[in-house]
Amino acid sequence: MKNTSWTALYALLLIGAVLIFILGQWGAAVTVVALMAILNRLIYISEMALRIVLNQQEMLKLAKAGRREQAEAA
Repeated sequence: MKNTSWTALYALLLIGAVLIFILGQWGAAVTVVALMAILNRLIYISEMALRIVLNQQEMLKLAKAGRREQAEAA
């Protein structure tokens, strides 16, 4: 369910962290890895929020369909 743009950004950050590490800038590499961890959590939270919204929409559709069936039966 991951968005391609998030995956591309994550891959670029990983490549950047490796290049910075190779160049010897330890502090910057650690910062990039920390940013990757934050980005990973944000992606996870956004996916969970999207799933919750989609589940609620599906439940509303089912509830409306159930009300229609009850009205037709009466």
